[in-house]
Amino acid sequence: MKKYYIKYLVLIFSCFSFCAQAQMSDSEKIARDNLVVSQSSEDSYRSADLAIDDDQNSFSSTKNELNPWYHIELNGRYRVDGIEISHQGLQDMYIFSSKVPFASNDIYHLTTDPWVDYIHIPGIVPNNQVIIIPDFVSEYIMIIRNNESVLSMHEIIIYGDGLPGDGDDGNPEDGLPCDDCPDPEVSDGPGPSAIEICDNGLDDDMDGRTDCDDPDCGVGELTVDITDPSCEGCADGSICINSSFANEVSIDGGQSWIPMNSPSNHCIENLMAGEYSVIARRRESGCETAAADAVLFDGSVVFDCNNSDFEEGTFDGWDGSSGDNNGPGLDETSAEIGEPTYHAIVKASSFSENRAPDLENLPPGIGESFARVGKSTGTGNFDEYGKLSKCVSITSENSEFSLIYAVVMHTPGHNHSEDQLPYFKWQIRDASNNTVVMESDKLSTSSPLLSNGTGNWRFLPWDCQSLDLSDYIGKNMCIEFFGVGCSIGGHAGYAYVDVLCKSGGISPVLESFNVEIDGCEGNIVNIQAESFFYYSYEWKMHRLRNGQKQAEISLGVMENTLPLVLEDVINLYKTESEKTLNCNTDKLVVELHLKNNCGSFVESAEIDIPCISWKAAYPNIFSPLDSDDPDSENDEFFITFDATNLEDGVDPDCSVMGNDISTIYYVRLQIFDRFGELIFDGDKEDLNFNIRGNEPELQWDGTFNGQLVVSGVYSWQLYVGSCGSNFQCQDCAEHDNCEVISSDNSQWTYCSQGKLEKREKKKKEDEAEAEKIWVETHCGTITVI
Repeated sequence: MKKYYIKYLVLIFSCFSFCAQAQMSDSEKIARDNLVVSQSSEDSYRSADLAIDDDQNSFSSTKNELNPWYHIELNGRYRVDGIEISHQGLQDMYIFSSKVPFASNDIYHLTTDPWVDYIHIPGIVPNNQVIIIPDFVSEYIMIIRNNESVLSMHEIIIYGDGLPGDGDDGNPEDGLPCDDCPDPEVSDGPGPSAIEICDNGLDDDMDGRTDCDDPDCGVGELTVDITDPSCEGCADGSICINSSFANEVSIDGGQSWIPMNSPSNHCIENLMAGEYSVIARRRESGCETAAADAVLFDGSVVFDCNNSDFEEGTFDGWDGSSGDNNGPGLDETSAEIGEPTYHAIVKASSFSENRAPDLENLPPGIGESFARVGKSTGTGNFDEYGKLSKCVSITSENSEFSLIYAVVMHTPGHNHSEDQLPYFKWQIRDASNNTVVMESDKLSTSSPLLSNGTGNWRFLPWDCQSLDLSDYIGKNMCIEFFGVGCSIGGHAGYAYVDVLCKSGGISPVLESFNVEIDGCEGNIVNIQAESFFYYSYEWKMHRLRNGQKQAEISLGVMENTLPLVLEDVINLYKTESEKTLNCNTDKLVVELHLKNNCGSFVESAEIDIPCISWKAAYPNIFSPLDSDDPDSENDEFFITFDATNLEDGVDPDCSVMGNDISTIYYVRLQIFDRFGELIFDGDKEDLNFNIRGNEPELQWDGTFNGQLVVSGVYSWQLYVGSCGSNFQCQDCAEHDNCEVISSDNSQWTYCSQGKLEKREKKKKEDEAEAEKIWVETHCGTITVI
């Protein structure tokens, strides 16, 4: 069959309109009612059918994308000789033509497909003028823009003649009705000179064979020869397909197709062991046939998870190779595991890495052994690489993997291009067709993820990558690691690797988490943490108000190179959230979220908002005996409390209309005479103290049983129940372990510290049933005059 290989721009002459009309005089517009159109995407309801609706005011349009396309199915074969497009700014456009459905919308594939005709207009596409087509025989047409843009068209008109024709096409080798034979659709019936129509269910040429069984349509006999890989993990197997008429072949059951260079014998090489499903087809007819599954296998190849973690202390089940880094790529020179130059088994118990000592802190779960890949020592240049590969047959039981690795690299002391730097990478390859389905970015010495080791060495701390290969169940997949040295030769690059056939290989480990509270002074709370095996971290904070989570904020995700420190946490939260914190109702919760590519870890701290601390003030002399004097002062003995952590002019969040709520909730004052007899006993509880000392809360007027006492020295004891920064003030009495806050008043004599019985109401006699609280006990003397 003769084909047109049109690989040039059709020249647009200055007389284009006149010439086009002259050439189109014998052609007809192909009826639009039969066209089926589609496009690569739709922008703002500009559907594909708007380009064939005979309305110049409407237009089809794709979204802005790479190589947008418009597809037309003619619903019959036509000799197409012209296309007229009314458009909006089209340029650099391809028009493709085919008798059978297109196998791809990729420009490279279409221009290299021997069964597709096309023209290319690299400049501006003529608007409302006919583009001459050199007699394409078409049932399918595709228009593609060769850039990133939109494809927008008002109207498309296609000119051509319907086929089969009248038997006078002048080209008996083009697969169309011949000059001297009747057309099957207009003759009285098929004859021995007619051609077979491949999809009508009739024996058109009367040779006893129909459609795909006819040599005019079918693939013919198909045979397959295979060559097994030479070793475990080697990619030197091949499948050779022999067919009389096939022009495309698939080795993955029809998911992808490869043009055959020669129908009689086409080989697909560089294959690894695995199971391949071979199908051959004749593209123009759509006829295909399948061969038996081709299995490439070498007895030493083991597709399982055995020894994926090197715990056998060997490379059993692993393949290794090495070679040269030429900058743009890698040249393999050896397909052997070259221990210890390019590959080595490392024992955890004796592991040492003086270039990056931090790596000696091994992650949990790495086991007794792991591997090194890449050249770390030895003579000669370091423009070499090591590769480790393990192939696994993916099942529902082993579809999740964890790759664990750490990287060490020597930093060049002078400028290198990115291609010249040492690097590390991993990839997952489909063993059936050598396609890489997952891969990491190249991690070179220019990466900001690396930390500084000793000298000019840099390293990536132990990291983990969790993989889900459930999409590849039933396939053989290969896990590959590359440790690559500098292509110039002076700088090494290598990695330590381990593989677990399960998820969650290593999660971040928290070494310490310290919450430091600086008493009540300024409510200063600092947090410091130490952790390993994390890739990034995030601080989150929220308040608990009456037990309900509110007002969460995040300080953002940060790299593991930044310290795990938060300072002045309470004020930081107030600033970032613009929310208040109340010492009576709120707690502050701080969370540290540690993350790597395999898992995460969260640690949190619940911080109480301390109310105002206090100190006491009292007189050492008072004069109730001259209380009849109207000018007398100091007629009563009382103790007041002042705040110790308030800045002048600033009310904290726990202040209420200037009446600052302290941590004090219970006070008991007792007075004794010189014989130890109790002459005054007063207490208050659940108090809302004015701790600025404006009003005394407990006072003794110098009387006993209604009579003034005699002058002299009397002793007193003061019991103060208070809660510190670890409990809410209003709830402190409900706890039996409230923190004691010592007074800093040097005039006080500290007598004792212990537990007293809390009185539910004034002077409860049955103290044995009362709830215990922490108190401070202070004592002193007062002189009555």
